[in-house]
Amino acid sequence: MNNERVIGILKISPHIRYVNNIWFQGGDTVPERILYDHEFIFGLSGEAQFEYEGKTFKVGRSDLLYIKPNRKNTMVIEKGKTFHAHCVHFDWIPDEQFDFSAEKYYISQMLSKEDLIHLEKVKHRTSYEVSDLYIPPLIKGLEYDILAPMFRKLYDQYSQSDISAKLKARGFFINIIGEILAERMERPSQANKHYYQKTIEKTIAYLKEHYNEPIKTPDLADKFSLSPKYFGVQFKSITGLSVQEYLQNIRMQAAKKLLLNSDASLEDIAEQTGIRDVVYFIKLFKKAEGITPGRYRKMLSDFQKKTPSDEK
Repeated sequence: MNNERVIGILKISPHIRYVNNIWFQGGDTVPERILYDHEFIFGLSGEAQFEYEGKTFKVGRSDLLYIKPNRKNTMVIEKGKTFHAHCVHFDWIPDEQFDFSAEKYYISQMLSKEDLIHLEKVKHRTSYEVSDLYIPPLIKGLEYDILAPMFRKLYDQYSQSDISAKLKARGFFINIIGEILAERMERPSQANKHYYQKTIEKTIAYLKEHYNEPIKTPDLADKFSLSPKYFGVQFKSITGLSVQEYLQNIRMQAAKKLLLNSDASLEDIAEQTGIRDVVYFIKLFKKAEGITPGRYRKMLSDFQKKTPSDEK
């Protein structure tokens, strides 16, 4: 087993080693294997069954399987079924001393004596974990319309050889991590259960239903007969965000869906997401996503023109 170290989430500089866009047919199996880097498997359609860390995971459309280095894993596709996925091999930070070719080590396995010596070193290299970013082995039901285009863009950029494409691929991967983190924050962790868990869950449900209305923290606190300050402390202790930060995340997710699925103007989208000032809406969106809502809509529109409808 390799050494493990923890780095801060703002210090990650992902090295994208390999990305594919792959179909598996019924009856296909991947025999027991051990990876030397991290892997994301994002389901696009169909279903596969994985054995990983002594547990069975079924991965389908919109699900994300996260496999860590040096863990045994296998995959089986039942007869009559298919599985379509993007698979991404990566390291959280570059490791030039012990870097390796995924195509050679995982696919061809035609290794020279020098390769075998290097492989032994790779097996024992340091593996980095990221603080403030807990990703379980399986996340079910992520936002397909948001993440599938990002994985496709990552795949497209990785498939090109120029350095600008490699940098863009890294950027898309970081955006994927941001989306996963945002969605995880919307799902209170079972590890965070305490006395006010039900209260916060009810608050989150209310925010998701009424995000397009004016919402103030004191009004929410009053619903549960708590002081605004104490209510805010309990909310953040469970979700990791303030009430208004959490509300803003919900509004930005809603805005992205409207940008993807409607021709509504930015003014209308701002109104529908509870932000009455379109200039402020654009400012918030750019801060959250790194690009303006207009550019985001164009990016998704360009993706849809390239993506076959049967991927859905």
